[in-house]
Amino acid sequence: MATLDASEISCFLQVRSLLITRWRAIAKSGDLQLIMASMIAYSITITTVKLSLLLLLRRIFDVPRFRTWSAALISLCLIWLLTAILTDFLQCVSINAAFKPELLDTENCLPIRSWYWGITITNLILDVAILILPMWRIIDLRLPFAKKCLLCGIFGFGGM
Repeated sequence: MATLDASEISCFLQVRSLLITRWRAIAKSGDLQLIMASMIAYSITITTVKLSLLLLLRRIFDVPRFRTWSAALISLCLIWLLTAILTDFLQCVSINAAFKPELLDTENCLPIRSWYWGITITNLILDVAILILPMWRIIDLRLPFAKKCLLCGIFGFGGM
């Protein structure tokens, strides 16, 4: 199984952040609307995938404690979605300013890099929490250690 080290992940995140910053800097007014729509579509899509995975895990591990933790993560995912969409819409004091490249770097708009890092880091934390969620239940199973490791690997494989 291929793994990424911290420098590769940092490099990947920096490239993504740089691309978004460059898109905003060189985009025309129509392009900025497309970028905003794609960011909203991305937020909705990724949250839908997380919610479907959490609901699947909730159905597999039908234990009250697991249901409580999964309900908490479902709530956090929905809060993340709402926050991502609202901050994307309200990143500038005037919504129209978000579509004018010359106004994006003024004090009327949120710093795009800081906004992106905030969204990315919270998204990563939610992903890790969802991956860890079934592990404690698998460890409690009465199985040989090797089978527990295989099951953890199967559930952890979803993170790739």
